[in-house]
Amino acid sequence: MGYDYTKKLKPHGQPDMNSCWAASISWWTKAMSLNFKRKSVEVGEMIGKFMHLCDSNGGMSISSIRKVCEDAEIRISLNYLSPDQFKSYEGLDSPMIVIFNYPVIGGTHMNVIFDQKGSTVQCMEPYHPFPGTDGTRTGKFIRRNLSFFCNSQQIGVGYLPLSDVA
Repeated sequence: MGYDYTKKLKPHGQPDMNSCWAASISWWTKAMSLNFKRKSVEVGEMIGKFMHLCDSNGGMSISSIRKVCEDAEIRISLNYLSPDQFKSYEGLDSPMIVIFNYPVIGGTHMNVIFDQKGSTVQCMEPYHPFPGTDGTRTGKFIRRNLSFFCNSQQIGVGYLPLSDVA
């Protein structure tokens, strides 16, 4: 696309321990609005609109994340890949959601990945500073190896539907 997303957009921090989904999908909608006729959705709007899908800790199950992705306003195609399939992906230049098991703290986590260079991708990491304090996280851009995301049997990838690209 020719965009340096790290210069066009600031990272989004997650407001609490379990809202990586809101910060990541919000940032993704902003990135998509740079190139396509898409509406961006703020983090607070995401939480307000989809709070009913959260568990008691504010986190989301995979089935709830799928419902968010299928929302008419969000429209993310979501698929699950094995670690080998994920590591063999090429052309990860346009921002994609990635759902994975976080290696340091465990549990399901979400980032946005883009700008692939060899086996590394740029990430919009919403859980920064770690552990940070709720309401003060700023998020951070960080380059990671694709293997960082491969600590589970399946890795979720969310991307712009092909019908939106044409």
